[in-house]
Amino acid sequence: MKWLAALALLVGCQSSTDTGPQPAFEAGPPPDFYVGLATGRRAFKDSFADKQAVFLDAVLGGLPPPEGPRVPRAHDGPRTYMPMGDYYFEVIEPTTRGPLSQDALECRRFHVNGAGVIDHVYACAGPAHVQGRDQSPYRELGIAGGGITVQLAPYRDSATESTEHHGAAVYLLEVTPVLSYPLGTYGVWEFEVQPPPPTECEVGYGGACEVRSAPRDHACC
Repeated sequence: MKWLAALALLVGCQSSTDTGPQPAFEAGPPPDFYVGLATGRRAFKDSFADKQAVFLDAVLGGLPPPEGPRVPRAHDGPRTYMPMGDYYFEVIEPTTRGPLSQDALECRRFHVNGAGVIDHVYACAGPAHVQGRDQSPYRELGIAGGGITVQLAPYRDSATESTEHHGAAVYLLEVTPVLSYPLGTYGVWEFEVQPPPPTECEVGYGGACEVRSAPRDHACC
């Protein structure tokens, strides 16, 4: 959907192979974050079948400003330059701006390298986020993929309903540099998750339960 300029709280990421904290920021072109599938492909209109299908990804963004690397400022617009380095992510509720992510902040901390892709997710005391790999050879900006993608789950359901797709819930993803947390949010990405398919159950011939549009072991049987 779109990036929205913001100042807000955020949360961090994790990894299966942790090598310790990387430098907080490094000189280099800015990353451009977005939500997509585990393979890095964009979902149509940023609409996903379920919460587990949503992953964080990054590609190389625009050119650095004349003043060089710096953390974001309150008046910065969308896609303001950020050096490579460590970030947190958090899923939030669009209406209340309340956090929906269910694990600890340090479990959502990740590192972006000089190529503008996620190259490390930090380990924490909780369960690790599922990781994928950006398999798209070229992004919209003509930059090679290959970075890590990070599943956003676990996060609670959003109470904000989509105005475009009936029954779909709307979420916001915030990404914040570690050094400027909880202020200085880099940007917010809006996405939606479709409702589960309707469940229809009926008793078939001989009393056997037949489930339509749902798994056969659904509770309705």
